[in-house]
Amino acid sequence: MLFLILSFLLALPIVNSIRRSRGNLLSAINLFCVLYMISFAIVPILIGLSLVSDDPAYAGYEKICGLKARILSIVALLAVYCSYYLGRTASRNISQLLPRFDRVLNERRARLTVIMIWIVSTVSFVFFIKNSSLNVGHFSEHFIYTNVSTFGNGHIRILCYSFTFASVLCVIAIFSQRIERREFFMFFLVLGTLLAILTRSRGQVIYLLFVALIARNYRVRRLTVLHLAIVFILVLAISFSIAQFRGRKDFSVTRDNMYESFGGLFTEYQATAALLSEYETQRLGHFHGRLIFEDLVMSLIPRRIWREKPELYGGVLLTNILVPNRQDGFYYTVGPFGTAFADFGYLGVMLAMLFAGLLLRIADDYMGRNRENDYILLIYAICCFCIWTFLRGGFSALPTLLQTLIPAVMVYFFASQPTMRSTPVASRGSMGGIRRCCMPSGSAIPDEVGVEAK
Repeated sequence: MLFLILSFLLALPIVNSIRRSRGNLLSAINLFCVLYMISFAIVPILIGLSLVSDDPAYAGYEKICGLKARILSIVALLAVYCSYYLGRTASRNISQLLPRFDRVLNERRARLTVIMIWIVSTVSFVFFIKNSSLNVGHFSEHFIYTNVSTFGNGHIRILCYSFTFASVLCVIAIFSQRIERREFFMFFLVLGTLLAILTRSRGQVIYLLFVALIARNYRVRRLTVLHLAIVFILVLAISFSIAQFRGRKDFSVTRDNMYESFGGLFTEYQATAALLSEYETQRLGHFHGRLIFEDLVMSLIPRRIWREKPELYGGVLLTNILVPNRQDGFYYTVGPFGTAFADFGYLGVMLAMLFAGLLLRIADDYMGRNRENDYILLIYAICCFCIWTFLRGGFSALPTLLQTLIPAVMVYFFASQPTMRSTPVASRGSMGGIRRCCMPSGSAIPDEVGVEAK
């Protein structure tokens, strides 16, 4: 019954968008509701029907904690709705204060930027493979699953994956009205996507997919439910293929493996129940803000600078507590309430979800005011991707937001140029006098401008 109530509440914004003739199914609030519904309503129902198995990492949580997780997911959703729909005025005022960043893509600069990034990424890959000190066994598995930053090599990993930011730039360029020849960008987008799949990086593939869907939705035509359903099935197929190769050498398309792969994508409900179980048995105490502080500050300090930086901190520390027997390099989800609950309990969850709802509202209002701005489209698409990372790790996803947003913004900056400022152009009015009107500098003057009245 609780799952049905949650599903009904989550469907309200989506149904409202479908009923509108030009409803936007990919608004921030709709994306949040769809992903939230899969994690906290659909997957638990499938687990109850034995169609999806519990993740072994979270097995053993108290059954009463499963009930508490359902109730908490409903109350937290209501908190998101309250701040999203009642915070309209505050959001509008905040979005008006945010800068517009009037920069437009320059096709020549964009091509050069993509080429330079691919050169940096290729050189970094070669260095990573040949550097014996990194102890690379099976390249892809080790590269994806070993926390290279533990050894002070996190910067190499970022440089290796810099091709992702070139691919994001290619997506924006393909859908930009400023670009005339798109074949170059299409080629490097396909190349980047294939490399992300070959390196078994599910997160990179989903990241590129989010940006592409948002760009097409706002630049070409609104996506329908059928379009999104097809994309979702495609994502599951790719994720299943990647999961089959991650950490295992066999590949078998069986029903159990497919169910396990699907359930592994959405373990937020199980993680929340396991977290509540830890506190129910009084095996864990609250951290009083320590975890969120560590995620915000410590994650941004390179290990090359801070040699004694601990391996476990913030959300990773919480992961280690929930799954103490995890394999090295595997970091399981702690759910959207993880660090907030571990720091401040139920009050922390309510405050975090109120804040999340306000951020969703600001994102939608900001994009609504700047629909034709490619720069804002890029920022909005990345923020929508981080909705998924937020549901998997709560505010432990803030470092992910910064690590994806800052490089992408820098890449766009190098590939763009400032817009031309409007300059006054003289034209004659109906009485033969001079009238001032604004025209972009260097643009042609319409025929009717400057014609004397007869």
